Amino acid sequence: MTHRTRCSVARTVGAGLAAATLASGAISATATTTAAEGDDADAITPYRPSVSSPAQLPLAGQIELEFGGLRTRSPDARRASLPYQFKLAFSQEWGVLIGGEAQVWARDGATSSRGVGDTTLTLKRAWIVDDASAFGMELGAKLPTAKDSIGSGKAD
Repeated sequence: MTHRTRCSVARTVGAGLAAATLASGAISATATTTAAEGDDADAITPYRPSVSSPAQLPLAGQIELEFGGLRTRSPDARRASLPYQFKLAFSQEWGVLIGGEAQVWARDGATSSRGVGDTTLTLKRAWIVDDASAFGMELGAKLPTAKDSIGSGKAD
């Protein structure tokens, strides 16, 4: 039996808006604070790679950072990591995502490893239908920035 725990935080730095989203398992809580007179439409666009990845992009020119924790364990192996993802949209239709694992702790039997995880680069295109609907396409590559004992050891 494998147990999996995930906790994520999304952080947006924009024109007078700072927002955070916390999620753990099926429980989700959202807190939004406005540092200056801001528009509520300038909300963050949280991505949950293990759950969903929306077609919509952040506001053009607004950098979003998501980070969190992920832990997986089975009777003979354990892995914990601190995943992150930077998101930047150039327009409503085009953007880039840079993500990976800032730190990984892995144990498989008597062998344990620790270090930085692999890095992913993604070009994203969105076709906006209306305010609530869109279609998207992602073109991505994984860079082997982790040691072989943590990552795959090759570009994917």
